[in-house]
Amino acid sequence: MAGALQGVRWGVVTGLNFFFAPPRFTFELESREHLITPVVMLVVALVISHLDSGLRRESLYAALSAQRARQLQSLAYSLADTAAQHDKLMHVAAAGTQTR
Repeated sequence: MAGALQGVRWGVVTGLNFFFAPPRFTFELESREHLITPVVMLVVALVISHLDSGLRRESLYAALSAQRARQLQSLAYSLADTAAQHDKLMHVAAAGTQTR
């Protein structure tokens, strides 16, 4: 996957160089000044790729955390219901022993 992304990055930088850096529609650079353009484009592509991968990782982490929170909430409700039933049974048992 990382190799494919690297290929896409280079393809985008090369394509932008081909269409926007003089002389247009060639892969040659007219002067050293125009060397900055593909380098800056590559740096921007790398930064955006890094930010995107971080965002995906955080999004996955948030989804897993939300799922865990739902599971814990369900467990808490089950335990609370069980404790309430236990308290009712203990109350009935205590009332039953007092009447004897």
